[in-house]
This record gives sequence, structure tokens and C-alpha cells, in this order.
Amino acid sequence: MSSEIFKLNQPFLSPRTITQSFLQAGFCLSLYNAELARILELKCNDIGLINSAQLLLKTGTREYHQAILFIMMYQALFNKFGGEAITMYRWLHRKQKGLDNSPHLLMVDEQKIALIVDYLAQDLQ
Repeated sequence: MSSEIFKLNQPFLSPRTITQSFLQAGFCLSLYNAELARILELKCNDIGLINSAQLLLKTGTREYHQAILFIMMYQALFNKFGGEAITMYRWLHRKQKGLDNSPHLLMVDEQKIALIVDYLAQDLQ
């Protein structure tokens, strides 16, 4: 698990910052490249290309939208738990009553990251 966790600074300025922020959030949450690929519905190799700055997420694509939702989820978790990495990680991997599954499985296996973002938004109100 990553001990380096931080608040993302202006992650939505451009496709480049969205791409970089997506990777940073994934790193902070200790997700594997394969999990990041599944969230974006890409191949593992694509995440490698993104990591090496050979591929940039393109505006208007499904993966771009998924990356935005992932960043929103990360920011909500960061705010909810004050940036406490272990608490964020545990929340992500434990079944949540209102979601009927762990958020990790929902976003990686079922591509239901929007459901998690909505759940967190309601929880923070």
C-alpha cells in the first residue's frame, strides 16, 4: 500500500492533467495497472503507454469519462477521510451497505464507478 497520498491539484485542467491525475490517484490507492486498465476498459499495455507518456486520454471517449469519475471518487475519499491512506484503502476494499459490494470490486469488475461517486456525494452532504 502506498504511504504517499496527497490531494490532487487542479486535476481537470486538460486531457494531460486528467491523465496524470488518474495515474496519481491510482498510485495513491495502491491499484495495479491491470486494475486501472479495467476501470478504463483498456488493456494493461495501454496503461503502460499512459505511464510512459506515450498515450494521452482523449476528450469525449469512454475512458476519459471513466478517468474523470475515478478522480472525483478519489477526491471525495480524500475529503471524507482527511487524506488518511489506510482508512481510504480499507473503505475501498470493504463491502459498503449502500452499495451491496466493495467499491473496489464495483469499479474494477463492474465498471460502476459512477455509482460510487454518487454514493460518496450523498454521504458527504
